[in-house]
Amino acid sequence: MLIGRSIPLNFDLPTLQMIGHLPSDEPEKSEHEPVVPPLLERLVVSMPIWHLINITRETSASFLRHMEPGNFIVRFSDRANSLVLTYRRKLEDKVEHHVITNKRSENGGHNHYMLRGHSMTFATVPDLLVYYCEKGKLSLPRAVVNCESVAQLRNLALLGG
Repeated sequence: MLIGRSIPLNFDLPTLQMIGHLPSDEPEKSEHEPVVPPLLERLVVSMPIWHLINITRETSASFLRHMEPGNFIVRFSDRANSLVLTYRRKLEDKVEHHVITNKRSENGGHNHYMLRGHSMTFATVPDLLVYYCEKGKLSLPRAVVNCESVAQLRNLALLGG
């Protein structure tokens, strides 16, 4: 089962191609009427906060132990040429690491992302994260959730990048 949203992809950096999205540059309605971004856009715009490519397994686990349950980091694997989702479990004070596999469709077309050992596939990594956020397993940091506009998210992301 493929879950995902169609968003145009036209960027050069390999990391961003792996993630699969860029934030929209559409202006907000007005300064007095901010547009509250949906979860997918929050994830895409806040990518510098959660997509930490050069962080190790040990550092990511240590960092997340001080964060709220459900918070996560996506990083490159120390061993495999793939991404890893590291998150703090919600019901236990435990950090888990799950490899994100990237499968190319049989006809050589689109990539499909999934957590190793799971059957659900997603068009992009942000789509995978949206699914697990909506299921209650993952959550964005409180500062990201509290942003009321794309502009606020961009400013916050500058601090995280």
